[in-house]
Amino acid sequence: MPLISSNLSVWLAEEGLGRATIAGFALLHLPYSLRILWSPLMEKFSFPFLGFLGRRRSWTTISLILCQLTIFLAGLLGPQSKGFTACVLLISLFSGWIYLASVSYEVNVLSSDEYRLGSTWVIVGYRLGLVFSGAATLYLASFFGWQIAYLIMSGCMTAGIATILLQPEPQKEQEPQRVDQGKAKKWILHSFDGFTVPIINLFKKNNWIFIFLLLLSYRLGQDFLDRMIGPFYLEIGFTKIEIANATKIVGMAATFVGALYASYLLKKMTLLKGLLLFGFAHAFSHLCFWVMTIIGKEPYWFYFTIFSEQLTSGMMITGLIAFLWSQCQSLYAATQYTFLWSILSFKHDLIASLGGSCVNHFGWSAFFLLSALLSCPSLILLSFLIRQEQRPAPEPAPQIAINF
Repeated sequence: MPLISSNLSVWLAEEGLGRATIAGFALLHLPYSLRILWSPLMEKFSFPFLGFLGRRRSWTTISLILCQLTIFLAGLLGPQSKGFTACVLLISLFSGWIYLASVSYEVNVLSSDEYRLGSTWVIVGYRLGLVFSGAATLYLASFFGWQIAYLIMSGCMTAGIATILLQPEPQKEQEPQRVDQGKAKKWILHSFDGFTVPIINLFKKNNWIFIFLLLLSYRLGQDFLDRMIGPFYLEIGFTKIEIANATKIVGMAATFVGALYASYLLKKMTLLKGLLLFGFAHAFSHLCFWVMTIIGKEPYWFYFTIFSEQLTSGMMITGLIAFLWSQCQSLYAATQYTFLWSILSFKHDLIASLGGSCVNHFGWSAFFLLSALLSCPSLILLSFLIRQEQRPAPEPAPQIAINF
């Protein structure tokens, strides 16, 4: 994902593209954010002509191959080419396919007794992948240029394709379904119900308005500055290697620490209080960026800023995931969780696309102050919900017996 998000922003900035254009590339991330739309198709059919691999492996394999080819093509073309934008859009789409197919494969290949250990290794692998694709790409770009870096990254995906092909078919895997004209209409209706019923049940909750308001407002400041962090570092004088060392290595370690610390704190307080605390801490961490606009290139403050921002970001994500799971019903947990997370992703892409125009009009100092202030709506909402949570339930009215 860094290849179409944080690293891409740095590449575009070095190519001389404007801030508004760089932020606008966040909209090309929408196919990934809306990946839930593909889930009914992947759950029912194998990919055409690859049915011999099985439903899960066919989608995972073709998604990896298509993503590899589009990354390779993006490296060949470069940002100045007209086809580059289409490549980024397709990478986003195929990355969403990879996410859905791999999660489905993981669930089927593991037994219920292996879920906890398996999920741990999935998280470790995912984070190591982020470090590799993030830091390694920046290192390679520093020595060989961005286009070579993207070509090398596309080649690295061959290892993932080979791994999937060498793995056995999951034991829980059913025979892939074939499209039948007589059953097509029934399947469409069945898939539609399987998608809509869990979502309708979310709207039946008494507090559904507050749930969606919180999803739309929480991490708003982080979404706002996400695409502009890399260009900001370049403008004040940091190199790609310095950015890689700080954001991809120190930052990732801080995220781990933040997640663990948040898990500990959530055992001591309610979930809503934890979200409020994490939100306050993260808002104050944005002020560190504001200080950087004043002091300029200061390596020690740079590392402190990255550590504090990523530490509090890890805390926020941990609390947010716990909150989402608490709102899901066990019968529809997977679909409801994916739907709620898609709302967060969709909101992130829209808000991130506005960052560049804001910097152009108001400058970096105002931009970072605004990112901190954007945390306020969710903090106000959380304070209200905590007050409602602590309010004692009304006593039942006394019943008066009337004798005739």
